[in-house]
Order: sequence, then structure tokens, then C-alpha cells
Amino acid sequence: LRIHEFLNDIEDPRIASLKVGRQSKWILSEAYNFAFQFATGELLLKVDCDTKLHPDFLKHHPVGERSNSFYRVNWSTTKDMNEQHLSGVFLVRKLHFDEVRGYDERIQSYGWDDSDLYMRIERLGVAAQDIDTSFLEHIHHEDVVRASDPEDLESPTFHIQLNSILIQHVPPWSEAWLTVHAQYRCVLRTEDGRYVDAEMTRPVAPLEEITSPEVYLEAEKLAYSRVLHDKYSIPWGILHEIKDPLPDVLSAFRHFNTPSGAKAKGAIFGEVVGTPAQRILALISMVALADKHDRILFLTWTTGEEAEEEIGADAGHMHLSSMFDWRKSGLVDALEGGKRVTSRLFPIGRLRCKPDPQSCSGSDAAWNAVSSGLNETEIALTLRGMHDGKNHILLHLDHTLKGLSQEELFSSYRRLVPSATLMERVRKFGDTSKKLGVYVGMHMHPKQVVDFAKRLKKIAFRNANEFLVVGSQHGEVEDLRKELDISSWDDDVEHETETHYQRIVREVSELYALGQARTILNDGRCPAEVHELISILNSGKLSHEMNITSDSVRMTRIITKIKNTNVRK
Repeated sequence: LRIHEFLNDIEDPRIASLKVGRQSKWILSEAYNFAFQFATGELLLKVDCDTKLHPDFLKHHPVGERSNSFYRVNWSTTKDMNEQHLSGVFLVRKLHFDEVRGYDERIQSYGWDDSDLYMRIERLGVAAQDIDTSFLEHIHHEDVVRASDPEDLESPTFHIQLNSILIQHVPPWSEAWLTVHAQYRCVLRTEDGRYVDAEMTRPVAPLEEITSPEVYLEAEKLAYSRVLHDKYSIPWGILHEIKDPLPDVLSAFRHFNTPSGAKAKGAIFGEVVGTPAQRILALISMVALADKHDRILFLTWTTGEEAEEEIGADAGHMHLSSMFDWRKSGLVDALEGGKRVTSRLFPIGRLRCKPDPQSCSGSDAAWNAVSSGLNETEIALTLRGMHDGKNHILLHLDHTLKGLSQEELFSSYRRLVPSATLMERVRKFGDTSKKLGVYVGMHMHPKQVVDFAKRLKKIAFRNANEFLVVGSQHGEVEDLRKELDISSWDDDVEHETETHYQRIVREVSELYALGQARTILNDGRCPAEVHELISILNSGKLSHEMNITSDSVRMTRIITKIKNTNVRK
């Protein structure tokens, strides 16, 4: 039903139709300011088109001609999310509305226009009173109806925060109004003035255009952070460590979360510690846990003071990013048509709150939503949404988690795409799929190294170049390589002077190369975590095509059953 048809049917001279033509979009602040100019009564009652009024609403919300108060819906006392959408309803004397120059017309996206108006009216000394919401009803509809971008359902929440920040960086509306408010040319279509056509002759520039690019970018970042903190309870200590674009993080939370009204799924905050093998096992385990329970994963590779002095506070993020391509590792969908790709993995700089999140709740209440994950029972309850008040899990791991199958762990490993830096190191080992891998996990005297080399040569069916020798004891590894006449592939790095960062990348690349060997031999002291990791690496086909041959021929390795052969006496 068109508005003019409705007006013709009711034939009420008190109701007028005001139409502003040639407007590309609906801007609430401009529309209501324009309409209220035509109001002739003492009071202004503003309701939205999705609001129903009880017949006795005005009776229960008296505002006299000399009243020094106004009514608005108190957002903080609303009973549910649906009722919160009534916060734009208000009843105020027109005198007070005009004194503050109405809505700030520079706010042209959804949100904060009403809160800004209420605060300016209160600064006049006019007291705000709560509307009794039992005399109002909000007609429920999905956020896609009110979002400025139908593809972005976080748009309303984000723009509320953005507008609240940007408004602080421009002159007050009462001062700016005279030179910037919208102006119109109006034409009466009927003698009784019930139908008015108008055209805007002076448009208003939005906040986004009148603030500097630097201010806008900072405001945008803070707005996204507030949404993640306030809506999804991500602690500030985590948000400050995220290096990825925050819109991507917010998109991931929306992708993995349940429908509106249900309890939001939390995230896993993970820190991997220990030896390189232990860290990779912990990493694989956390990715598997996130995959299994549809959770977002924030990860850091704890590096210690040595690495932070060498690289800086971002050492944990840099170590992970230097070994794995996170933009490819975490993909769960790749929508076509230029739409944003969703990831579930986000490396962070460090975890500042450990081991008990409650110790940080005094400075940030969001930590109250984080479970310490100290045992499997606590983890399981949190993942099932049965841990009272806990949405997130904080894990410090140097091993694999219980309850994850070998298949789940291997699937997780396949999702970790090695970085170009790591693959460059792995390629230096050549094609290891035809070599015998040897892991040295114990200290040996020179004579023991010679004897060990003799036993290895007896096993070799061709020549010593078939061996790939790595291990935790670098001195013994180098001595054994010499006894086997194996040329070093990392002569460009002096191990005595290599940095912490270089050592980590080297050790991880050695484990990856060892995992491709057709058979694994050891000295009897191979750490349990190395055995476990090699078992996962050899669980089936490697999902990533690894360019490891000198002539750049891409090959996909198929590993058969691993043979951990003890070659000690």
C-alpha cells in the first residue's frame, strides 16, 4: 500500500506525506530532522516502522508543556536483543529537540544517532526517563534487513561503534549545524499541505568523509576490536596481538557461529612450547581440535626472552608465519565472485595472560569467558557449551591432546601448508623419499660415531648418499655425516653463530625432510615425540605437492608403513 493511498483512505488532516526525491539511500538523521520541521505540536514522538505502540502509551509517559524531562528506551535495561532494537524510540518536547539541532546529520550509517541525540539533550539539563517497554512491541526481523551491506551482517554493530568513535573527532553538531545541515526546496502538492515534495539542495558530508584517513583507519580498527571484545568476549590482550585484518577475524566468527539467539561459539587460544617436535605435535593437535569442534584458533609459538630480544615482541607470530602459510592453512571455504575467504587460523604475537585466565579478569572481564583448559574434562565441557560462563579455551601444549584420532591428526597436518621459507630449507635436502632417514638423539663419543656409521653402511644397499642424517645433537650429527661422506646442505649457516630464529626453522625443516624418508633409522635414543611426529607425517599421502628435486619437478610422495629400525648393538 502506497503512503498517499493510505492517507486518502484515512482522510486525517493531521497526517502529512513528505517525500524527498533523488535520494540514493535512506539516512535516518536527515529524514527525521526534515520531517520534524513540519511538526506543529509541543511534543515529538519518534517510532520506527518496525514498532507497535500500545494505545495507552502516552497516558503512561506524561510530558507536560513545562516538563524538563524526556523519555527514551534505556538500552541497558532491555530484556533481550529483540527489545534492544526499540532504543530509537523517544518522546521529547520539540523545544528541546530544536535546541540541540536534532539529529547529527553527519551520522549517515546505522547506529549511534539516537544515543548521540539523547546525550546532547541531557547536557541541556533535561532528565532522561526510561520508557516502559511493556507499552511497546518490536516487530522482529533479521539483521540483513537493517544492515547497510546485506552481505555483512555485522554491519549494524560495527557502524554503531564506528560512529561513536568518529563523532569525537569532529566539531559538535550544535556548532557545525549552521553551515553544514541539509537544506531543501519544497513544493506543496495540495492546498491543505498534506502532500509535500522536496529536493535536497545542500547535502551533508558523512563522518567518513570529513575525518582524516589516519583518524578513520584508527577508528575502524578500534570499532572492529570493540565488536570482537563486546560481542564475542575476545580479551583485549588477544586483540592487541592479532596481526591479520580484524574484518577477516570478525568474518570468521560470524562464519563459525550458530544462528542468532543461540550461544556463540568461542575460540581456542593456543601456545605451543617445548622442542620443535613437541611444538609441531601441539600445533597439529590444536588445529585438529579446532577442526573437530568448528572453533577459531589463535596460535602463538612461545619463543622466550632470547628470541624477543633478537626479533622483538612479534617473535611468536614471526616464527609461525615463517614456517607455515596461514592464509592457506586455515581456509574452510573459498567463495567465488570475489567474496571474502574464511579462515579459522590466526597467528598472534604472544599470550600475555597465563596460565590462569582468571588472574587477568580484574583488568578485562572478557577473561572470565576463558577456560584454562588444564584437563580434558574442562576442555570437553567448554567445547560442548556446558562449562558455566566459559566460551573460550586457553591451552599451553607440548604434546598431542587425548581424544583425537590418528586420522584427525593427519588431516590436521595436511591442512598446514608449509611456507616458502620452510620449503626452501626442505628442498636443500634433495629428494628424501628415496633416502634412509637417520635421527641422532643421544650424545656419542667419537668412537661411538665411527661404530654407528659402520652399522649404517651395512644397512645401505647402494651408497652413503642415500642417508639423511638429522637429530637433536648437532655435533654428533655433523660427525656422523662426515663418516658417511655426506656433504652438508647448510654450509651457508654456521651453527655456532646462527640465531634462535634460524635454528628453529632449520630444526623444523629437518623434521619435515625426515618425515619424507622411505625408512627411519635411529640410535635407540630417538625422543618419543619424534617417533610420534614421524608417524603422523607418514600416515598417508602428503597433501601438499612439495617441489624438492633439483630440477624443480613437482612430486607427490606416497609413504608406506614407517619402519623405525633400531641400529644400536
